[in-house]
Amino acid sequence: GGPSTREEQIVLVAGTGPVADAVWQSWPKDFTFEQFDAQAWVALAQAAGFKYLVAIAKHHDGFHLWDTAYSDFKVTNTPFKRDYLKELADACHAAGLPFGIYYSQRDWYHPDYMPVDPAKVKQRGTSWTLNPGETSPVGARHAKYLDYQRNVCRELCTKYGKVDIFWWDAAWWGGMFTAEMWDAEHLTREIRKLQPGILMNNRCSVPGDFDTPEQRLGFYQDGRPWESCMCLTHSCSYSGTPPKPRDQIIRMLVNNACCDGNLLLSWGPKWNGAFDAAEQARLLEVGAWLKDHGRAIYGTRGGPWKFSTWGGSTRRGSSAASQGWPGSR
Repeated sequence: GGPSTREEQIVLVAGTGPVADAVWQSWPKDFTFEQFDAQAWVALAQAAGFKYLVAIAKHHDGFHLWDTAYSDFKVTNTPFKRDYLKELADACHAAGLPFGIYYSQRDWYHPDYMPVDPAKVKQRGTSWTLNPGETSPVGARHAKYLDYQRNVCRELCTKYGKVDIFWWDAAWWGGMFTAEMWDAEHLTREIRKLQPGILMNNRCSVPGDFDTPEQRLGFYQDGRPWESCMCLTHSCSYSGTPPKPRDQIIRMLVNNACCDGNLLLSWGPKWNGAFDAAEQARLLEVGAWLKDHGRAIYGTRGGPWKFSTWGGSTRRGSSAASQGWPGSR
């Protein structure tokens, strides 16, 4: 039969996509990841010039890539059986590479996830406005989701050693999500207590420590840290599409350095845990460029000459280096 309540109707409509829920929720039974090698992943990241790594722990699909005690929808219940996140965290720590965790508060799987109650709002696409007389959009079941979220975030900050970055992902620039929906003040304060010195981004509906423009390069901003989230290929995960040209990636990196920001380059493995050969080769090409020119990128600030069509400049202390585009000279 069809949905029995308005809530279920809204949930089903919001979750409609090109792959049915019953299909993607069955994929873990085929997850073998037989070629996954955490040490090799970290070695590739370092050879490509990365100075920190942010690993996905949970995306919007609600699948846990660690051995959580709070869900059966997790990596250790697959044929792979191992705690992916722990192996990657251990490899980062052993190599001295700062380790970050990506965690999405949005959740297509958890039965109590209800940051917006359709009975309380007028909803149009992904935007909403409160109905007259309502003071909060949050649904009654959502309190249980927040209990679950506090527990899993506590796991992530206590089971995997030092965590340098916690990368939230529920921002919606049109105001879709609010701090109330995540109990954000309490949640982020607890994480800071568990992981002193941690950096958090701006996607928990509180300011956090740095901004995260996505799929666009940043503009000059030296009053607050930021990083652009860009894809190595045409998608954040492996899709079989070709990687961006070497010079384009270097231009992205130079653009952000000259504008006083970082570059978070997203790429992912194939279903078997191995990386695409063309993507690996492209990363190593960028790493080779950084071996020759990294002094003008690493540990610098943007300016003093503002970024323009010719390039820009970076500075370290009282010295500055101009940055022209690759191939422009």
